[in-house]
Amino acid sequence: MQVTRIVFAVAMVSMAMGCVSKREVRTVEDYDYSMSCEALVAEIRRLEDLRRDMDNESGFTGKNVANALLFWPGIFVNESRATSNVRSVDDRISHLNRVRGERKCYEQASRPDVSSET
Repeated sequence: MQVTRIVFAVAMVSMAMGCVSKREVRTVEDYDYSMSCEALVAEIRRLEDLRRDMDNESGFTGKNVANALLFWPGIFVNESRATSNVRSVDDRISHLNRVRGERKCYEQASRPDVSSET
């Protein structure tokens, strides 16, 4: 009986550690329209890095393999949560790109950094 409880506890902890965390981001923040063009570009780059990290959490990962062995429905939970996380980041990037377009920030983002050449 004691061994069963220990195995169950280890399985539960493993499943909790193997789950994709909920890292959805808000599409619109109050400060978006007050950000400088440079800040918008920096935020979009940070979100693109975050999205790459999130992509690494879905598909054939160690977490999903562990879930398949211990608790196979966890795969579906992980994939659903990872998809939701990525979609929220994509929506925020789209919103920030719209803000950049409205503020005509694209010219500044495409110029080479002249300060490093002098």
